[in-house]
Amino acid sequence: MKYFLTVFLTLFSLQYGFSQKSWTIIEEQPETGYQLTYYIKGSKMAVVDEFSTLVYDTKSNMMTVILPQIRSYYTGTLLEYREGMVAQVKARAQKARGENKKLLLQMADALEKATTSSKEITPNIEIRQISDGPSILNYPTKKYQVIINGNVRREMLISNELPVFSQIGFEGIAAFRRQMSLFVQYNVFFEDNNQYVSLMDQGLMLSYTDFEAGYAIKTLVKSVSQRVFSDRQFLPPTGYKKMSATELASAQLDMSGGGSSDLMP
Repeated sequence: MKYFLTVFLTLFSLQYGFSQKSWTIIEEQPETGYQLTYYIKGSKMAVVDEFSTLVYDTKSNMMTVILPQIRSYYTGTLLEYREGMVAQVKARAQKARGENKKLLLQMADALEKATTSSKEITPNIEIRQISDGPSILNYPTKKYQVIINGNVRREMLISNELPVFSQIGFEGIAAFRRQMSLFVQYNVFFEDNNQYVSLMDQGLMLSYTDFEAGYAIKTLVKSVSQRVFSDRQFLPPTGYKKMSATELASAQLDMSGGGSSDLMP
């Protein structure tokens, strides 16, 4: 399941030439050891873990998902991907029985109904600066909290000496992540809040803790560097097979434990 959600996790992008300096960020959840690497350049952002690479371009609104395990990739829009996932989930529901069939049909129905209309929900969101924070990776930080309906949803340590999103613009990333959040069903999406976007454009979270459903999940940045790298970082390797949205959805369901064998009780 971690693989499936990974594809929907986070993030960055813009598209200039080879000589343009770019950012590489490695973050980790200390409790699990789970690690993500972000590559940001121009209008493009790539998010990489051991299972997959997700690339998003804020200029073209196109996404690419690269799956090294099966040497394949998909390029298209998020809407096309969603349609492929709905078709694949419905097909598998036809072969399932009992509770599995019910859950798959509910998943297909939720995906079909998912739109950006969730933005119409207007919770009370407040971004509050708490204090100066500790030095992390030799960068000074300030401590902030995201307060939703009176409860702390995220606590973060931000350094304004790392303007990682100053070129790509966090607003485009937040818009993509809002659409992605429809798949993983966040209780409340807050990252496109104007004050939050402004903070992200000014600096980088070097540490943050999310509080949701009774859990506290901490993430730390292990390294951040600014360097030149080729646009090849955002392209599938030579020899990889191009998949349709439906084929991608099928592969993801298989890799996340949603294969046909798991649907038969």
